[in-house]
Amino acid sequence: MKKQRISVESLEKRCKDFADEQNQIRTQDNLPPMSNSERLEMMALLAKSLESQYEIVEEETKGEKNVV
Repeated sequence: MKKQRISVESLEKRCKDFADEQNQIRTQDNLPPMSNSERLEMMALLAKSLESQYEIVEEETKGEKNVV
């Protein structure tokens, strides 16, 4: 089965957005914000997961979907 493509830029944006959402949830639950290392670790885990699902390309391809 051929993997869908995702650009590096889209991958980075999805990771950043995910970490931002997690920080918002923590704020709503009255928990302290994530440290920089926690944030980076969460982003790295998501990136690794996405890399197993997508073919990473340098540039955004025509018709690429930024599925979140």
